[in-house]
Amino acid sequence: MDKSATKIIIIDDELRSNAPLIVFLQQHFEKVELYKNASDGIKKIENKYPLNLAYDWDNVGLLVGDFDNKIKKVLVTLEANESVVEEAIQKNIDLIITHHPFIFRKMNKINTKDLKGRLIHKLIKNDIALYSMHTNFDIAFDGLNDYFMEVMGFENT
Repeated sequence: MDKSATKIIIIDDELRSNAPLIVFLQQHFEKVELYKNASDGIKKIENKYPLNLAYDWDNVGLLVGDFDNKIKKVLVTLEANESVVEEAIQKNIDLIITHHPFIFRKMNKINTKDLKGRLIHKLIKNDIALYSMHTNFDIAFDGLNDYFMEVMGFENT
């Protein structure tokens, strides 16, 4: 791989079997020069898995971060938690992509007294963006549901 290409780091064993997402990310992140900014990479994701496919109750898209950040390293995980954020900091990750939304319910306060607030603070302080793709990824053409149907041997009729 070219040293100037964006690198994908997968940290969840469960996600390794999530072929559609991994294949898509490898095709659109690892084989390109560094993205000028996060919005370039996000446009690629959203062209394939549009946000409008997400259910109304879902929270998808760029949940934390700056659309203008350069993307050199992407970490892919099922969900963001304290160990994921710490690993992202240690590995100088620029973008975390999760399946499960990092922010799901309304937040009245963001401070370091609670876990979610601390994690948001760490992400912002370390210039790490966090992008979630949940039901829009599940139901999109060639998304997670299509992958599961294929693995189970069902055909589209």
